[in-house]
Amino acid sequence: MAISQIKCQNRFDLNWMRSLLKRHGVNTGTVVAAALVLFELLFWAVMIFTRGGYWWGAVFTYNGHHFGNDMYLPLAAAQAYNPWETGLNYPAGAIILFKSLTLMTPTSMREPVGSPFYQTYYSSAAAMVLLYTISLLVLIAGILMLIGDKQSKPTRILLVVGLVFSSPVIFNYISQNCVLLVAGLTSIFAASYDSETKWKRYLAYAVLGLAATIKLYPAAFAWMVLFGKHKKEFIPCCLISAAFVILPFFYYDGVQSIVAFLSNLTSESASKVNWGVGYNYSLQNMIKILSILINSYYSAALPILPKLLVTIIVVSVSSLVKEDWQRWFLIATAFIWFFDYSYQYMLLFYIPSFIMVLHERKEHKSIHIVAIVLLFIILVPCVTPEIAKINDFFNNSSYLVIRGEDGGTIYPISFDCLIKNLAIIGLVAGIFLARIIEAFRSLGKHTERGIS
Repeated sequence: MAISQIKCQNRFDLNWMRSLLKRHGVNTGTVVAAALVLFELLFWAVMIFTRGGYWWGAVFTYNGHHFGNDMYLPLAAAQAYNPWETGLNYPAGAIILFKSLTLMTPTSMREPVGSPFYQTYYSSAAAMVLLYTISLLVLIAGILMLIGDKQSKPTRILLVVGLVFSSPVIFNYISQNCVLLVAGLTSIFAASYDSETKWKRYLAYAVLGLAATIKLYPAAFAWMVLFGKHKKEFIPCCLISAAFVILPFFYYDGVQSIVAFLSNLTSESASKVNWGVGYNYSLQNMIKILSILINSYYSAALPILPKLLVTIIVVSVSSLVKEDWQRWFLIATAFIWFFDYSYQYMLLFYIPSFIMVLHERKEHKSIHIVAIVLLFIILVPCVTPEIAKINDFFNNSSYLVIRGEDGGTIYPISFDCLIKNLAIIGLVAGIFLARIIEAFRSLGKHTERGIS
């Protein structure tokens, strides 16, 4: 049989297989979602059957005393008249939310500020469970809204299960950070900001404002509106977010509270520079990891100017890309790289990009395949060995400002963290390269038209 006939036969077989799978609701999204769930089942099987917590450090921190600390401390500090005196780095809206959750309990059950490690006896424990449950439900709602009717029912179920048990979600189980709620709110915004219905769009802007008043940086996603179908609403979206962030400060001391909050925000970033380099995806942390690997440790805090420059470059490129998943990914990467305390739960903000790229029908484009693979790596939990060279460096040095019970770093780094960091860099580089290639192709077409 001739080679051309064999190729034609193979092509026919593949097309027949594809059409059969599509008729049964199986597409790229189904395969990827099923793979995500399968890898997660494998992860838990390895975690359980190895016993003794051998792979615990691959996803979770070793400091058991800090379980739920990211939620316990704000809940306790929120009861003070001036919560920023306790070092809290949350905006006023978040503090009012925390305070309202504990005010519903009897006064006798409210713990004094300064006892965060004994709060399971008090109201903060109940408030923490309530807030975490609400956060998880909001995240699921956001995921379902993003998926919409663009995937089959089995695919929707697989995606929800896969993303709820993804690496950033299960990491957040230890820290109990309210970033889970914020990620859910931003997912709802992602699903509705470009709606044809006006009230849905403005409701999405309000949801983004609510997210920003809890964690501030989600306000950056207002940038998406400028490149959607309703560009003129960019200013209203920004004003709504600003109102949600600023007005709650006047429940306290207004401008003075804003200054105290910003001061705590910068000092918090500096205090976590040398806790170890595991579970962290900031630009500064990547520089530290690479500097240790090449035996030239960069111990100083990264100045704000280079971080600001990288942020401007990434956001500028986000204004040049044509697809929403690329723009969302770049905006999320910009603030993840900028803030030094961008721990594993910050990867939650890549979930909308992951869902968006699965919706793309131009599956033949190389950048889509690369994005699906790299976002899969970023989100999937994985058991990998720790990087002894880096962890030993910290354990045997004076750089650590806080240590675990064994005297070592509470944030050890595994190959999974390194691979995820490299995946983020790789996808940013891939988007940049794809945009450059598209620009050259466009220039070539214009040149040809000019000649003809």
